[in-house]
Amino acid sequence: SGVSEGRRNDSAARLAGRYLHKGLSESEILDLLCSWNQRNQPPMADAELSQVVRSITRRNQAQERESSRLWQPRMLLAPDEVDEARRLDTWTSRFVSYASQRTDAPLEFLEAAAMAAISAAVGRKPRLLLTTGLVVPTIWVMLVADSTRYRKSTAIDLAADVLRLAELNVFAPDDFSPQRFINLMSERSGMATLFCRDEFGGFYEGLNKLEHQAGGKQVLISMHDGRNYRKELVGLKQFDKETGDLTRTPEVIEVKDPFLSILAGTQRDLFLSQAQPGDVFSGFLPRFGLIVPDGLRQRQDVMEMTPAIEAHRYALVTEVRNIFSQPMRNMHLGPGVLERWNKYSACLEDESEAAPLPSIAGPVFDRMGGTALKLALISAFCDGDVVSMAHLLAGIEVSERWRVQTYNLLASIGPSRDEKVVQRILDLVRRKPGIKRRDVMSSLRLSAKEMDGAHATLMQRESVRIEEQGRGTSYYPAEDAGEVNA
Repeated sequence: SGVSEGRRNDSAARLAGRYLHKGLSESEILDLLCSWNQRNQPPMADAELSQVVRSITRRNQAQERESSRLWQPRMLLAPDEVDEARRLDTWTSRFVSYASQRTDAPLEFLEAAAMAAISAAVGRKPRLLLTTGLVVPTIWVMLVADSTRYRKSTAIDLAADVLRLAELNVFAPDDFSPQRFINLMSERSGMATLFCRDEFGGFYEGLNKLEHQAGGKQVLISMHDGRNYRKELVGLKQFDKETGDLTRTPEVIEVKDPFLSILAGTQRDLFLSQAQPGDVFSGFLPRFGLIVPDGLRQRQDVMEMTPAIEAHRYALVTEVRNIFSQPMRNMHLGPGVLERWNKYSACLEDESEAAPLPSIAGPVFDRMGGTALKLALISAFCDGDVVSMAHLLAGIEVSERWRVQTYNLLASIGPSRDEKVVQRILDLVRRKPGIKRRDVMSSLRLSAKEMDGAHATLMQRESVRIEEQGRGTSYYPAEDAGEVNA
């Protein structure tokens, strides 16, 4: 009897572990084990079965935490490349030197604020055309900290102060609703725009809650990528006094050659409470560099403003005014720059596969590759018309720090239930190519609504090949498509 009970416990534990790795929840696993347990003679007690499931679940969670803790991202720059990157003298480095005399905000906050500011001064003037399209050097950064002690607002204000003193017409209004955003960008077509918000949470909450703003994040993504945008509205009712007819004149809102950089701040807990997993997979949040300071802030006493600090400030103002006045010009890549950037992009793909959450690391790391090139393009434009290896390495050095901080923060959000369903279906299709839709639903215990949502997601992502056969639907791994079509 003791042996049989031990075997039943082992079998239950193995089944629970298998279901857990398929992405099933604790309650779903318990339901399946209850069905399995009915075939045992004698069956295990319900409390004993529940204890087995809880034990396996807790052990798996502990293993995931340990795996995440042990994972260390590789630094994708060699030590000599890091040294070369940090030796480059840029407007950003000079701003950090100045601003650090006025505040004890973390240096990474000052650096990020300066990069968003200088990107708005540069705008669309540097033209670098690759096979993938025009590189538009918009920079989105969000300064994330637990409390006001980290001086998020101060870092943003110091960067904005230099642009205002230079009288650059780049600022979006300090406060506007998501509804107003498209009209604002239409009014600023072709002009560089910097959106500063020391607490981004209110704007983000508006994007999440307003049902009629369901496409608001996609519009923002279009602006980030520099894509033209056109929206046609029904328009207002108009009454013709002569004919008595009631008509509507269509209203067209069009944004041409948009350029939107964002310099925002938010509290960590507020951000995590608002952030939605879907915003990771859609690419909205990965377009931000989420800057999270390491360790405690190094406090420094407030000092008097000196003539030397004031002179440093106005030197930055003069420089940024000259940069803003530069004409549009074609940029060129120096020897070996494109090869080094392609190598970096390939390494990022490998890193995303090695991360504990590849579904989050993928979009984050991919975007950071583009950010590195944008940062290089901005600093190169300030110096001339050639993107040198030093410019590229400096851009990569920054993006390397940003990608780790961004990934670690977004990994705290975790995948949604819908994403888990999609991943479970992908796993099942890889193991059973050609599986029928009804068998997918039966194996994973999915409702018709859940299956419909997952089916649409798989189609949009082109993650699987879907074949309609009469009234049935079959799923095949996407990599099989080439063999069938050959």
